[in-house]
Amino acid sequence: MTELLYRVKRLEHIKLVIVFFTLNMLDAILTDIAINAGGTEFNPIMRPLWEQARWIAWSVEIGSSTVVSFAFLLLAIYVPRLTKVFLIVSIIYIATVCLWNGFWLFNP
Repeated sequence: MTELLYRVKRLEHIKLVIVFFTLNMLDAILTDIAINAGGTEFNPIMRPLWEQARWIAWSVEIGSSTVVSFAFLLLAIYVPRLTKVFLIVSIIYIATVCLWNGFWLFNP
């Protein structure tokens, strides 16, 4: 187990995973602000969760982002190049969603 953790620590993917996780949390914050301002969630999976108590949606957001982040780190051990591509594409997608949310939130 310690050898596996050592290999994960050496990977350059850790920075990308941190960016991925941070952007997911930024998306959740912007979504929460938008919903409080009267907006709606476009994601059909998350929409019913945001209509419930906020702690449910936040738990799912944080939990799923954490699981996917760790999955990326484990995948990076076996297929580092493919994982890097997946991470970069995911980061570009989530950054685009955050920019979209921020644009419409702060420029009504």
